[in-house]
Amino acid sequence: MDKEKAIERIMALANSSYKRSKAALLEDVIDSVETAMAKGVPRAEIVKSLSESGLEMSINYFDMVLHRIRKKRKAIAESQRKPGKDSPSKTVETVSQPPEEDEGEHHEEITEYPAHDPRLITQILSSRVDLDELAKYAPKRKKP
Repeated sequence: MDKEKAIERIMALANSSYKRSKAALLEDVIDSVETAMAKGVPRAEIVKSLSESGLEMSINYFDMVLHRIRKKRKAIAESQRKPGKDSPSKTVETVSQPPEEDEGEHHEEITEYPAHDPRLITQILSSRVDLDELAKYAPKRKKP
């Protein structure tokens, strides 16, 4: 088998429009389409130009495929985004809580997880609630 020839033929298939969907063909030129739309070119003109180039589709189909491509790109961008200043870190912090005066032998270590972490539920369910301490934060009611 001639490896280089096989690779060349497969790449030719990948780049040709033979048996590729209209959506896949539109995805090949999406950067140019997005640039044209950003500069104010009407969608109808873009669809007309694509039809003249051999990629015929309705405006409704164009809109649907454009929406799917944008959604796919957004998902890829979000998955590749690294935690920064604005996004929560995926690190786990451990905070030591000092022992209370009443319960000298009880020393509890609280682990803080990001808000979306399911381990947070386990932590909440296993914690003890001091109702007297919690009552201090309740709004005061006026007696009738």
